[in-house]
Amino acid sequence: MKIKQYKNSIIGFTMIELLAVITILGIILLVSFPALINMTRSDKEREYQDLANTLCKAGETYVYNNQELFSELGTSGEEFYIRVSTLTDNELVNKSQTNPKNGKSINQNLLKYKVKGDKSLSCSYLERSLATLVNDTGESGLSIGDKYTYEVKPGTKYNFYVLSFNSDDTVNLIMDRIIC
Repeated sequence: MKIKQYKNSIIGFTMIELLAVITILGIILLVSFPALINMTRSDKEREYQDLANTLCKAGETYVYNNQELFSELGTSGEEFYIRVSTLTDNELVNKSQTNPKNGKSINQNLLKYKVKGDKSLSCSYLERSLATLVNDTGESGLSIGDKYTYEVKPGTKYNFYVLSFNSDDTVNLIMDRIIC
């Protein structure tokens, strides 16, 4: 018994099979690609929210450990700001933390706290330094006349008031008391 070989049909069949597999893989990739992109975005957003929550909790720890520095704690509606660098200096937050969305350092960013009616704190993480909060009108804004609390040295905190903003993103502040 003799077996016939059909070379042309075997090669043609393999080519069609290969094209079919490539087409199916392309369709699977095309369908799954948007899902992968959305998953990556949602992971970065979740990391960002985790970072903001961690910073707010670290800031609350700092405030409650240094209550004598925060006279605002007894007054409902009072607002104050804390730099993230203050938290890193007090070893409440890792110094090498970066924003998961853009990879930039967060050390100059601010946390804005507001004392609620029940004397608890609400926190907002601001992706800006004091100098870049130029006449912002949003919830996290800082405008002329607003109070800004800054720890000048460990254990020494002073209140400043915003006098003006300059075109080079600097802020002129005035202290609320005279010190010798």
